[in-house]
Amino acid sequence: MPLPKLSDDQVEWVIQQVAAYIDQQRQTYRRRALPLSQNQRVAMRPFFPASSLESARVVVLAGERVSNPSFYTELMKMGFEAQGPSQGSRACSSLSSVQPCRGPFWPVSLGLQAAKPD
Repeated sequence: MPLPKLSDDQVEWVIQQVAAYIDQQRQTYRRRALPLSQNQRVAMRPFFPASSLESARVVVLAGERVSNPSFYTELMKMGFEAQGPSQGSRACSSLSSVQPCRGPFWPVSLGLQAAKPD
């Protein structure tokens, strides 16, 4: 599906909204997030630089979900169509270096093909 044609002001607005949403969510979850375990870092080493794995943090959400951005409605008004699952239905959401997950975190939560050790 083609993307809607946006004015420069609309593009700037969307960029600002997305950046603010990611920053706000990252700050919310970072307080509770923990560094990756040694086993998680080893399993993901083929996919990410060591510096990314050292700075990554994970929080397992219990009884809560990451909310959709409040600006989704405005995007639909601009001509975007809802694409893919909502934030709340994803196993993990990527918020820069913080990954809030609805269940136990493992590389397969991110769609990586690393094998989970027994």
